[in-house]
Amino acid sequence: TSDTVTIVVETLPPPPPVALPDTLKLCVGDEAVIDLSGYGFPYTWSACGGAEIPVANDEIIILGDQAGEFCYEFGAVNACGMTSAQVIVYVVPEQTVDAQPDVDVLLCAPVEMDTCLTATVTGLPEECIEWTDLEGTLLGTGGELCVTPPVGISQYIANVPGLDCIISDTVTVMVDTIPPVLPPNLPDTVLLCLNDTLSVAVGDYDYPFVWQDENGDTVAINEDLVLVGAEAGTASFIFEATNGCGVVADTLVQVTIDSAAIEIIPSVDTLVVCDSAAIQLDALAPLGQAVVWTDGEGNVIDTAISIEVLPQPGSSIYIANPIELGCVTSDTIVVEYVPEDLMLEINTPSLLICLGDEASLEAVLDPEDVAATISWYDEAFEFIGEGAVIAVTPDRAGLVSYIAVAENACAMDTASIEIEVETLDLAIVGGDTSICTGDFATLEVVGCDNCTYEWTPDDRLTNPDAAITDAEPLRPSTYQVIVTGEVCRDTLTTTVDVGTCERCEVEKVFIADAFTPNGDQNNDLVCVRSEVMDQFSEIELMIYNRWGQEVFRSNDMQNLCWDGSFGGEDLPPDVYGYYMRIICPGEEGEPDQVFTRQGNITLLR
Repeated sequence: TSDTVTIVVETLPPPPPVALPDTLKLCVGDEAVIDLSGYGFPYTWSACGGAEIPVANDEIIILGDQAGEFCYEFGAVNACGMTSAQVIVYVVPEQTVDAQPDVDVLLCAPVEMDTCLTATVTGLPEECIEWTDLEGTLLGTGGELCVTPPVGISQYIANVPGLDCIISDTVTVMVDTIPPVLPPNLPDTVLLCLNDTLSVAVGDYDYPFVWQDENGDTVAINEDLVLVGAEAGTASFIFEATNGCGVVADTLVQVTIDSAAIEIIPSVDTLVVCDSAAIQLDALAPLGQAVVWTDGEGNVIDTAISIEVLPQPGSSIYIANPIELGCVTSDTIVVEYVPEDLMLEINTPSLLICLGDEASLEAVLDPEDVAATISWYDEAFEFIGEGAVIAVTPDRAGLVSYIAVAENACAMDTASIEIEVETLDLAIVGGDTSICTGDFATLEVVGCDNCTYEWTPDDRLTNPDAAITDAEPLRPSTYQVIVTGEVCRDTLTTTVDVGTCERCEVEKVFIADAFTPNGDQNNDLVCVRSEVMDQFSEIELMIYNRWGQEVFRSNDMQNLCWDGSFGGEDLPPDVYGYYMRIICPGEEGEPDQVFTRQGNITLLR
């Protein structure tokens, strides 16, 4: 296979790389990369006068790990010669440009000479500094800037672009045409409480100023004056402002108060007036200071020593407040306007209530916002309370009266109202009883003629919405009835017990155990007797002698009697046995019940 040899013939030494900077500026901790990709000649990097620096991928990385000035040398060679260049690297710490003068420059127009400003930065040459105005317009570079400032306030900013660790600095030049004017909000006198502090702010003020105490010592420069109420009394402070055209001054007096109180004249807690003529309220405050007048809701009325007010119906509150002085207490007066025309009525949600319930009575005044004391009395004119609204609980039924008396300094009126009180004195007649299965119990509510009734449970009642109803329960049951009158409502309960009863009262069937059939018409017969004979369908009586011979048998329900004979002959005295069969008829669909009884009868003659 073939092979090729390339021969390059140069006419000049290699040129410096286009991307090669003369200088670099770095903040401590930053790094810079010099990339020579595409440069067609062999080259090397080394510290100036030092060892060669390795290059990777045509890039050299410069680390700003410490502050100082560092030199890096570039070299390239070809067949015609060699090219070299140096890169100076400035690594600077975080700092602020030092622009001078460091105080505002005050000039008076017309300005005929330039004003020169200077700036320095540690670790950088002066040519790295740029000067701009507030809009960012470049005014110059280097360590000095000389300008002819216009009338007004001009600000000149010294900065090093491209470095975040360098903070700019500003020089302010003020050019005035007249001397300064005093701040419009500067007070003449300041009241202060003992041991309190207060800052006197000049606000947005364009001129340099100082505060001096009465001894001429400076206490603040271009800052708020802080007043301290160290002791009661007065102290003076001088405010002085200056510019290139002159000086102005003013005096502030500090008055320190231990404690005081505002007093409203007239000196009463409540001023009662009966007409609507205007009245004057005066406030006596420390040093004759004006006060802030407010109403009872805190709304500001005026700031003055005296105010005039027009009385309004009812009570109006007026408060004289100190102006930001905690050691001075406010004063309050109530102006009570009481019209001479006063009318009173009583309202209640209901004129009919139930005994034991509560009724609400409300006194309504005309005019409605008039100030008056309202007293309440019962029908015996016994005092029961005060206020516009009162709750009463009548202790008897019928019509009950209540009286209200409204009274103020200028008028009085009374009103009364009657409340009908209903009561329910109820009872259940026929309740709490026992019945046999299939029978019914009559339940009746007594004690109210015009009430409505609601019985529950209602499935075995004949009239569940009436005062009288028949209950035929299948099992023991408790019934509840809700009785409602015009306004009263009561609940009663009763129990009906249900049991299984014998259809016939067998225990009420009797026969004597001895008789004397001797014809004296006294105890001559022994008979089956019962007061409930009609309950039985059949009773059969059989009598036997001691040998078991039947001597008598009968089922005649009208005549179950034995006369002591057998076969027409009187039997001898002896003890005879009897056997009785009693039949009780069953209910429909059920069999008859058969009962037996036996015993002895002694026959005596």
